[in-house]
Amino acid sequence: MATVNMGINYETQVYFDLETNSIVKTIPYKVWDLAFQTGKDGRHVFLNGARNMFVYNTHETDPLKVDGSYQSAIKDTSYLFDSPSGLPDSTAIGEWYTAGNVTKNEVYIINIKSTKTFKKIVIKEVTENSYILEYGDLADTKLKTITIPKDDQYNYTFFSFDNGGTIVSSEPPKDTWDIVFTYYLHVFYSLNTPYLVSGVLLNSYNTTAFLDSASGYDNVTYNLVSNKTFSNHRDAIGYNWKDVKINVENNTAEYTTRPDKVYVIRDRKNQYWKLHFLGFYDDNGVKGSPSFEFEQIQ
Repeated sequence: MATVNMGINYETQVYFDLETNSIVKTIPYKVWDLAFQTGKDGRHVFLNGARNMFVYNTHETDPLKVDGSYQSAIKDTSYLFDSPSGLPDSTAIGEWYTAGNVTKNEVYIINIKSTKTFKKIVIKEVTENSYILEYGDLADTKLKTITIPKDDQYNYTFFSFDNGGTIVSSEPPKDTWDIVFTYYLHVFYSLNTPYLVSGVLLNSYNTTAFLDSASGYDNVTYNLVSNKTFSNHRDAIGYNWKDVKINVENNTAEYTTRPDKVYVIRDRKNQYWKLHFLGFYDDNGVKGSPSFEFEQIQ
């Protein structure tokens, strides 16, 4: 059994490795804004959904034409958001390149709702080793330029608009962890509405999961699940291993976990683990501290 502490407002991301039963890294989710896919063929760019971030493609190729007037001109419903699945073909920025990875030079507006700020970016280039990003405020007449290096030891290279624009460290090396406890943007597709939730995402590096809601934790074995279809969606575990009861009068929420939901994780080493959640509060009754039981089944 293990417990991690995300903080009462889920401000901390906690990276966990099942094999060593250890926390690999903890870091505030606010430290980054954009994640650039690594690997020599990597070219996709992701938003930090935990910061309530959205993007709008102006289809303009002249950054000078994209100024503060866009803030009121763009409807909220026109902004796009990344799918919580984390799949490269489901990003809000999408295909900023043409055939041959040549940039379209289009100006994107980044709406960071958590800080009520707007930025504009142009992704100028991608190679086997790096990206070139231009960025600035909407009012800027000249954009800053930064080279985003690729490092295949990691899933992504992370960029923050803070401090004038910097490369930041967020995820640990991709071969050191399995799951991350984090705040993220879930999408209720029936309403096409994004909503911030606290939950668990998979390592996008060769990690998949399967949900068994019928067998019970003690009865889940490798033979039972080995022929099942595992999901490569990062939110295959997600947030709904817990339920919430809202008291509108007192403006309070009470969380309960669903131990009947058993998640089988196939990790980057092709090892199988079963896991279920037992609690969401620390010893003082403060929310944001998921406790869970897990064991290797193959």
